[in-house]
Amino acid sequence: MSLRRAVARAVVGVGVGIGVLTATLVLLAIAQAGRILPGTQVAGVDVGGQDRWEARRALLPVLEQAERRPIAVSAPGVRLTVRPIEAGLRFDVDATVEAALAHGRNGPWGALSRLTTPILGARIDPRGDVDVVALTAWVETAAARIEQDAHAGDLQLHAASRTVRIEGPRGSVSVDRPASVARIRDALLDADAARTDIVASTTLPPAGRDHIETLAGSVGRALRTGLTLEHEGRRLRVIADDIAALVAVTTSFPPSAPGADDLTPSLHIPVDRVERVLGERARAAFDRSPQPARLTIADPQVLLDERGSTSFRPVAIDAAVVPSISRTVFVPRRAADQLARMLTDGIVRAPADLLVVGPDLTTAAAEERVPTHVIGTFTTRYAAGGARTVNIARLAELLDGSLIAPGAEFSVNRTSGPRSCAAGFLKAGTIVRGELVDTCGGGVSQLGTTLLNAAFFAGLPLTEWQPHSFFISRYPAGREATLSFPELDVRFRNDTDGWIVLHASTTATSVTVTLLGRPRWAEVRATHGTWSPPTPFSEVARVAPDLSPGARRIVQAGGDGFSLTVSRTRVPADGAPAPEVERWRTVYLPQQRIVEISPADAPDAAAPPAVDGAASAG
Repeated sequence: MSLRRAVARAVVGVGVGIGVLTATLVLLAIAQAGRILPGTQVAGVDVGGQDRWEARRALLPVLEQAERRPIAVSAPGVRLTVRPIEAGLRFDVDATVEAALAHGRNGPWGALSRLTTPILGARIDPRGDVDVVALTAWVETAAARIEQDAHAGDLQLHAASRTVRIEGPRGSVSVDRPASVARIRDALLDADAARTDIVASTTLPPAGRDHIETLAGSVGRALRTGLTLEHEGRRLRVIADDIAALVAVTTSFPPSAPGADDLTPSLHIPVDRVERVLGERARAAFDRSPQPARLTIADPQVLLDERGSTSFRPVAIDAAVVPSISRTVFVPRRAADQLARMLTDGIVRAPADLLVVGPDLTTAAAEERVPTHVIGTFTTRYAAGGARTVNIARLAELLDGSLIAPGAEFSVNRTSGPRSCAAGFLKAGTIVRGELVDTCGGGVSQLGTTLLNAAFFAGLPLTEWQPHSFFISRYPAGREATLSFPELDVRFRNDTDGWIVLHASTTATSVTVTLLGRPRWAEVRATHGTWSPPTPFSEVARVAPDLSPGARRIVQAGGDGFSLTVSRTRVPADGAPAPEVERWRTVYLPQQRIVEISPADAPDAAAPPAVDGAASAG
């Protein structure tokens, strides 16, 4: 057979085959017109050979059931269930039937599908849709349950059973929301699917379990025994209920490897928890006001009231120190740090970490410079009763107990402040422009004079004082001082090597100031010079409308003026050469006599003005 003839036969054979195939496909198309190809399944239902209505009747109950079936959803650490109604799933039966009918009838491969489907079968996915908004909301809710940060471990404390339960450590879990929505949507639309999963990424725990187990052991012991904070015999018990309410666990990078992946769990006690759980009890136990060291001194029974030349020698005393008390304050931040350390290290008893503020005068400082002698004292006297005695007693109360440090200067005005009626002083006689008038705090110059003399006989430097403008007989001439806030003051300086304690006290008829310290002088002598010839006083008359003719009323008795010099001699206690004798010259002006007369007895000429004088609380 020639090659030409063979080729011709082959062409004829192919043509015959194509014709047969075409005829077969035509016959199949005619036979399957309006019906689903044999071997076609939808949602597990064989709908092959069924027409549109038959397939619809067969699929409708299956797809309705598929809309109600729950799908199990796996996620790290949990198992969830999504219900189609929660995701807004709806199958379209008519569209599904149309998709089944169209299979094998469209496109260039449709003819092949018509031949193979009856033999190999075909699976058509149901047509439908999912409400993406509803499904996304479900995924968000699920993610809130699933997601977690990496944690090095935690402790759950049970005060009633005195036990500790360990949680973790655990790795992190992060949900990929868009991918999870897409995966669950595909499962919902697959009528045959029974389960799917959340798309999530995880990490390994950031720490080993040994760290948190060590902490659990320490905390467990503390729950069983409690903790005790102490300070100078006072204590605070931190019981199991307190510990359970206080403790938190936090994490940090280990100091040996900052920035490493591993985290170290540690105990942490928030400050606000300390305040809430322990604050009231701790303050009641530990907070205390400061008290400076005090001296107790037996009454030395020393009296010096001589208004002329005299001398004074220091008198030994028996003084004891009453210990000081520091201020202590419970500070929640300090307590939080201390309790966390105690729990971590297994310590059940420790001195409380308090804020401690020492008093103005500590026990040690007082004992170092405790007075040994009465170094100076003086007493002046007055008539009982009257506003001025109240003022003297009030000022004595303000000055009593003053401590004068070595090198420090004492000031009456600085110590007492304004001597106003609001401060407890009464109106009494005060020298104003040479005349006695009533002002608040009048009469306190008597205490100024008494203090000046105590400092005089202590041999202390007298840094500020001023005598009255005219002589007052109840005071030592040349050794007296006037007071007026803030201009006129009595000041002296402590030039000894010890503290000076000032005691001021009053009786119904006297005021005494005593200075206690360490003496520099074995004896201090006051020497009064002779008074100069007197300068006679003058008299001034004033008209008083309430007086009858010839009547006279003395408002202020007159007094002559004079001058004198007072010397102070100090004898050193250590036998050293005596310092130069100190001398003070005082000039007293005459004190006018002031009388009031009847208008009928008044002379034609105006009365002369009063003599000017500084205001002083005489």
